[in-house]
Amino acid sequence: MISGKRILCYTEAADFTGIQGIGNDPIYKRYGSVYSVLSRQIPEKYRSFLAEPEYIRAEDQINWYTELWPEEVCPVRLQDLSGVERENASKLLQETLAVYQNACQSASPESARILSAALKYVNEDFVFLIGDRPVLAVWGMTPDPVQHRGGGTIIHNVDYINSYSIFFDPGENGTL
Repeated sequence: MISGKRILCYTEAADFTGIQGIGNDPIYKRYGSVYSVLSRQIPEKYRSFLAEPEYIRAEDQINWYTELWPEEVCPVRLQDLSGVERENASKLLQETLAVYQNACQSASPESARILSAALKYVNEDFVFLIGDRPVLAVWGMTPDPVQHRGGGTIIHNVDYINSYSIFFDPGENGTL
């Protein structure tokens, strides 16, 4: 669990190939380096585009987190949208990708290498729209075609549970 963020979805690490890396580590295990580049190169409005990964070794699973969103908003996968909603979401995605590409071109060689690795595989199947903000949940890797020839699930949704606090007031003379 990542403090101040909310889980968006999770994936099994074994379901992916072409995993980009920094040194000997897969890039999803080096989010600190990625975020360091984002904080220097990307305007604040676009920094939350790349979901933050948390690798769970015991389950060989990657949980993908993003900024907290209002309770009345529910993340929607880009592929589940249609019509005008899909067009608007695609425009937001293209705008965000353009900002990242421009940052990549103006960055130092090391920063450009990190951004390029993170953006090497941008699959619209893994893009969520949260309000008016696109979020890429699985980045720096691509689905393994050997593992997934059919229509198996690669990205696993989590149930969004709204929590409520209930208080009982027994009054002045009551007991619980």
